[in-house]
Amino acid sequence: MPELAPGVQGMTCWHPGLPEWATILGLRTGSFKIDWKQAMGVCAFRCSNCGVLKLYAAPAAAGEE
Repeated sequence: MPELAPGVQGMTCWHPGLPEWATILGLRTGSFKIDWKQAMGVCAFRCSNCGVLKLYAAPAAAGEE
């Protein structure tokens, strides 16, 4: 499930635990600390009848086996 923002492209990921701000010299950087070994890509499936989305954290989507 791609994420698009002005000048930024990425993939939606799920990560265990609460989000924790990344810091440099005690100042927040505007991003979160991510342990990419624990992150899983998010896949979305859409019902063609009603449009509801179901999201799944899929290890295969994150490149894990």
